[in-house]
Amino acid sequence: GLRKGFHLRAHCTRRKPWYIIPKLIPPDAFFPYRASHTPYLVLNTTGSLCTNSVHAINWQKLTKSQIEWVQISLLSYPGQLALEANGKTYGSGVLKIEPGALGNALVLTGNGRVPPRVYKSINALLEKNEREKASKVASEFIVSYCGIDSDTIARCSSMLQELRQR
Repeated sequence: GLRKGFHLRAHCTRRKPWYIIPKLIPPDAFFPYRASHTPYLVLNTTGSLCTNSVHAINWQKLTKSQIEWVQISLLSYPGQLALEANGKTYGSGVLKIEPGALGNALVLTGNGRVPPRVYKSINALLEKNEREKASKVASEFIVSYCGIDSDTIARCSSMLQELRQR
């Protein structure tokens, strides 16, 4: 490593000795840096570690129900619009979501838990990689919870599709 200059790389210069990786703590969740469609938050239920190809998220004093609300909110049309508006677009429709863009996303921390039936339904769709369907279910739930009229959410969905096509 010394001959190849590894010890001079940014991360290595912060370590003593340069070749020992410090003890790592598994994050609570992951969120993609780049997504071609419908980015979503994944809880780290297995205690996995990650490279820097995804955002490692650590909750600071959030309850389980608040975490569920964050997940559902980010997946809903308003949350997706906020990610599109704050992220950077690359060729081929890839969206890059920097930490600041993720921090500026719209999230609702509703009262109480997301109904288990809704939460399980959304996660089952995500497990089958049916992101658009999961986003639609999340959006319908947020709409009913907040009392948003159908015209507003239809415009929101339409704006999201238009942004993605651009």
